[in-house]
Amino acid sequence: MAAAVLAAIVSVTLYYRQSSTPSQIPEREPSTGASRADRLSAVPSHTSNGPAPEPGDSTAARLRAQARLQECVKKVELAAKVSWDGMCAALAQRQAEQRDNCRQQGRTAAECSSSYAETPAKDCLLPHETAVSIAQAQQSAKSDCYQQFQAELR
Repeated sequence: MAAAVLAAIVSVTLYYRQSSTPSQIPEREPSTGASRADRLSAVPSHTSNGPAPEPGDSTAARLRAQARLQECVKKVELAAKVSWDGMCAALAQRQAEQRDNCRQQGRTAAECSSSYAETPAKDCLLPHETAVSIAQAQQSAKSDCYQQFQAELR
């Protein structure tokens, strides 16, 4: 399951890379907070310190480019959320199976629950490596959105 979810993130990243052109956009380091909300940082809906419009840029074209940027970022954030929740569901299922196996071995419910804690199926605390992987894929895809936006402004 983990491989399938990470493959989905990579697919989204590759899609956005194929539809954008290279640019010099610095990447931010992923957050190391405790939950998805902390690790998957929000991206502003506009670029306040982006390049100044060049003479001849049409306001309508810039607004269309900004709308496409916002849509791209929303898709990336949704893909990351779906990936995160998919990993939570897989982890929750694995923990539940381990608790059931523990009970079948004759141990008490309390013993099994303490050994295999319940994991929420959504918005859970993932292992650090998994969380970082999702956050990096998300950041890479967002960077591609911004590259595409900058290319449209040229």
